[in-house]
Amino acid sequence: MPAADDERDTNAKANRAVHAGYYVIDSDDGTVTSITFGEAAQAVDASAQEAEAWVVESAAHLVAGHPNVTTGEVRVQAER
Repeated sequence: MPAADDERDTNAKANRAVHAGYYVIDSDDGTVTSITFGEAAQAVDASAQEAEAWVVESAAHLVAGHPNVTTGEVRVQAER
């Protein structure tokens, strides 16, 4: 396995416990947005890096250009 794959595999295993969820939103205009959230910023950052690498390596034919990755804090949360 190449070093990059080893690093992604290690990150994925280390962050499973704190990675809380993942959503994919299709806005029907050709834009697809994914949202990852978790309890630790490090876990979410690692997940975002893994997702970006996967898109580039495995789904580039479905994406126009390079993925745009943005991270930040949750400012509002509402639950039923």
